[in-house]
Amino acid sequence: MEGSVQRVTTRVARDLRGERLEQDDVEGANPWAAMPSDHFAAALAAAFALRELSPAAGAAGLAYAALLGFSLVYLGEHYVGDLLAGGALALGVAAAEPLAAPAARRVNALLRRLAP
Repeated sequence: MEGSVQRVTTRVARDLRGERLEQDDVEGANPWAAMPSDHFAAALAAAFALRELSPAAGAAGLAYAALLGFSLVYLGEHYVGDLLAGGALALGVAAAEPLAAPAARRVNALLRRLAP
């Protein structure tokens, strides 16, 4: 690939439809890539929640997140840095959960009092 980024999903979709490839489909950065990867962050957050149910469920969730991360990079949808930032986001939210829980319970109690 000589150092260029190729968006595999776009190439395959256009090829299946018999359409001509555009220059931005073949090389260059992905203009729609998100930093951090919210797909990867959500998958990791789900794995952390599943881990609270059981170690096996957590392992399955982590395996899914790893496969998703590989696929996102392989298909040219995200860079590795996007995944690292998404992983840091998920870890940060998980670490902040115990600190935010008391305030969330107070807000919940307040909102329940306001309900008819």
